[in-house]
Amino acid sequence: MAIFNLSHSALSLDQLFKPSSPALVGTDIGSSSVKMVELVKLGKGQFRLLRYAIEPLPQAALVDGDIANLDMVITALRQCHKKLGSNIKNLALALPIANIITKTVIIPSTDSQNELDAEVERAAHEYIPFSIDEVNLDYQVLGSAQNHTDDIEIFIAATRRDHVDDLVAVVEGAGLKPIIIEIDQHVNRIAYELIEAALPNHGRNLNIAIAHIGASAMTVQFFRDGQLLNSLDNPIGGSHLSGLISKTYGLSYTEAEQAKRKRKGLPENYINDVLQPFMDGVLNELERSISYLYSNTSTQNIDRIILTGGCASLEGLGQYIAEHTGISTAIGNPFRDMKSSKYIDTQKLLIDAPLLITACGLALRGFDA
Repeated sequence: MAIFNLSHSALSLDQLFKPSSPALVGTDIGSSSVKMVELVKLGKGQFRLLRYAIEPLPQAALVDGDIANLDMVITALRQCHKKLGSNIKNLALALPIANIITKTVIIPSTDSQNELDAEVERAAHEYIPFSIDEVNLDYQVLGSAQNHTDDIEIFIAATRRDHVDDLVAVVEGAGLKPIIIEIDQHVNRIAYELIEAALPNHGRNLNIAIAHIGASAMTVQFFRDGQLLNSLDNPIGGSHLSGLISKTYGLSYTEAEQAKRKRKGLPENYINDVLQPFMDGVLNELERSISYLYSNTSTQNIDRIILTGGCASLEGLGQYIAEHTGISTAIGNPFRDMKSSKYIDTQKLLIDAPLLITACGLALRGFDA
């Protein structure tokens, strides 16, 4: 399901949700780094990781998920693509869910495309707190509405035009081509299916908590049999740990990021004085999310916790969470059952894989039928 298909120079309602045909590089522009993933399809449901690259972003490049310094992001995109070593310039990208307004509405069924477009715009006027001229709007027909034989369900997605314009500007400024802009949670779900495939019975009949520890926040999503039960955002992320490292040891934020990721160059007291308090914070927010789920839904147990995001591979975090929650905990790796090319350092990939969830999901968008 493509949200904003940019295969043409301008968006129009009749282009919405169409899959893309060109080969795509999945590109995730996060708060602390740019990630790119290139996959090759081997057969039905089988893929090979051909290349990936990660390029740090200066702290001032993005603010609250929005691009604050176009030149910084352009430079990082260009450098990341150079590291990738690919001749594919078509990119699939994602916007954070916070920048997207979504709504499922029921409208009268019609065989006329023009009438359908008009009905969608009328519905959008009701639910979107901006002028239609200020947004990029897409929709998808979900099917006939239950108990309303003459109506259909429509999924509407809209974002302020400046969010899309800034993303397009930095991609084109780097000499690359934006093809699709998705919602990050949608493409993450695609990658999660690869992770769940490695679970017993492919995760069926299991209540699964996926804790995505991003740079600025941790999102905990609860799934059962592929259905989202609940989703909660928590105010802790990798930037908090980088900030602690920077403040404690007098490093620049960029140096702190590198030290955190490379796991070296930090004194012996790092684990007790910095890492342990951060892990305590992650555990507390995760337990709070689980308690909220138990209190507000009929779900009363979690069978598996899966950690994703940049901090998922922190040494000892998974074991620490498992010991304190009593729930089996694993590091999310969408490439676990995927073959890798000769370009891939498999040991490094084990550390980087949880950081590449969104980029992997976006790369998979290039193979939609």
